[in-house]
Amino acid sequence: MTDEIKKQMTSQEFADKLKDIMEVFYENVHKPMVELLNDYKESNPDTNTYSVSGYEGVKRLDDMALLTAWMLDKLDNRQDCFVGGNGYRGSKTKAIRKALGYTM
Repeated sequence: MTDEIKKQMTSQEFADKLKDIMEVFYENVHKPMVELLNDYKESNPDTNTYSVSGYEGVKRLDDMALLTAWMLDKLDNRQDCFVGGNGYRGSKTKAIRKALGYTM
């Protein structure tokens, strides 16, 4: 750790930096992923999630969803939003895990 005192980030600075990251995401990740999926589905119209679920790249889609839920929980000042944590009940993380089929 450094001894420097970090400058507090304002809401606007956070929003601007997040916007910059999201612009890179949409151009370099989102757009190619949508094109890839559309191309794949065009070639394999009868495929489903189960047919591709064992592949590492597909598993990482869950990570993207869970990262979004974690960020929203963090912005809402929720603490301990992990499984078994005090903040898990009612969290977006729990809702996304349920939607992804991790919980009943």
